[in-house]
Amino acid sequence: MANLLLVRATARRREIAVRVALGASRGRIVRQLLTESVVIALAGGALGVVVALWGLSATAASVPVEIRTFIPGFGAMRLDARALGFTALVAVLSGAVFGLAPALAAARADVQQSLKDAGRSEAGGGGARRLRGALVVTEVALALVLLSGATLMVATLRRLLLDDPGFRTSGVLTLGVTLPAADYPRDSAVTAFWDELERRLTELPCVEAVGATTVLPMSWAEQRTGVEVEGRPPRRPEEAPRVGLRMVSAGYLPGLGVPVIRGRHLAEDDRSGSRDVAVLSEAAARRLWPGEEALGKRLRVRGQRWVEIVGVVGNVRGNPLVTDDPLPVLYLPRRQWAARSLLLVVRTAGEPTALAPAIQREIAALDSRLAAGDVATMPRVVATAVSPQSATAQTLAAAALIALLMAAVGTYGVMAYAVAQRTQEIGVRVALGATGADIARLVLGQALVLLGAGLGLGIVGALLTGRAMRAILYETNAADPAVIGGVALLLGAIGLLASWVPTRRALRVHPMEALRYE
Repeated sequence: MANLLLVRATARRREIAVRVALGASRGRIVRQLLTESVVIALAGGALGVVVALWGLSATAASVPVEIRTFIPGFGAMRLDARALGFTALVAVLSGAVFGLAPALAAARADVQQSLKDAGRSEAGGGGARRLRGALVVTEVALALVLLSGATLMVATLRRLLLDDPGFRTSGVLTLGVTLPAADYPRDSAVTAFWDELERRLTELPCVEAVGATTVLPMSWAEQRTGVEVEGRPPRRPEEAPRVGLRMVSAGYLPGLGVPVIRGRHLAEDDRSGSRDVAVLSEAAARRLWPGEEALGKRLRVRGQRWVEIVGVVGNVRGNPLVTDDPLPVLYLPRRQWAARSLLLVVRTAGEPTALAPAIQREIAALDSRLAAGDVATMPRVVATAVSPQSATAQTLAAAALIALLMAAVGTYGVMAYAVAQRTQEIGVRVALGATGADIARLVLGQALVLLGAGLGLGIVGALLTGRAMRAILYETNAADPAVIGGVALLLGAIGLLASWVPTRRALRVHPMEALRYE
């Protein structure tokens, strides 16, 4: 805004000089220019309110319901009177602050000099030229920072969505059930309920597999525990190696398509009274027994019971904002470790959500006081897990596009104004033998200096921003030279394109027309 108002005020120097010559006071000139700036700012602020109303609706629609509970006051977010008042205040202050400087400069200008020199040289003085150039440099730098940040977030989101998560997502429905401790006080009653429910669900039409777990992959919930490795000196609880803990049914890992690397999956025979067993993820096996075979080794879980490792399975991706990846996980059979709250995982050959009513009926048939909650498809669970990265990518992309447009408009405005102010000079150069290439170098050279300075500052800002974004990036180099270099080339090309239109205008200047200019 400051750049455009500076150019606008400088371009009107002759008009203002005429007004002063006809008797207008300098105070009146300042009030006129300031009023025009404030009106422009208020009009822009009104349009901004409309965009903000749309933006709030778009934001609310893009955030999953599961995430909204983590944001205090999200449901009450609206554009209220305070927000509108703040918007109006910012708009008025912007118009006043950015319009005051060029208004004062125009009012202080020498009338005779303005009438004599307007249009024959780049009016406004070296200070105004430097300020306009500094603003363009800032716009280019900010655009590069935002574009590189948006590109990093899009790359992260793409990897989160397209990379193999280690489990099957299509055709899978998840839902949670909790058994009241008062109604199911004994572990045997808990186990019996889950056994019967899984049997009933397996017999439903189109159901291919049924499993249960205490923690879903890529969920916002996480459960970890310290373990003691047999044959090694015991450590204090805070120093013991920690792994993700899952109580699962025998059909859970096969149902999600998690492969067996060595050994076997948990089996239906792994029940209370039999040998205590467990299955490890490959990451957990490498962490607990680096360079050794984990099968047949034993762990003490929660300082209570020793379990024997009977299988090593593939890694399953966790939520990148909650866990390290790949997360080492220990799977325990639910029949040996009773859990009253489980998340059912049902794989179906048809539409997963169409199966929800039938599952609810089976639960009610076993216990009319119970109902399933947190019903969601596995793709929805994954989308919820990556929603912070998705929202950040969308926000940065929108801001980057706006910044890119501002940088292009700012560069074009400054270069177009510079060409217009140097029309007579360009005509003289052409009359003295300057070629089109000479004129192009003259005009584009000025643009390249501004673009180069902006890109240099932007690269530094992009590196610093990338370091700050590392916590939400997934398998993405925060200082990826391909990303930063590609964005810099794109922004440079757009800046040169914005400068080319004024350059073409300069190349078409006829010497006689230029010498008669104003």
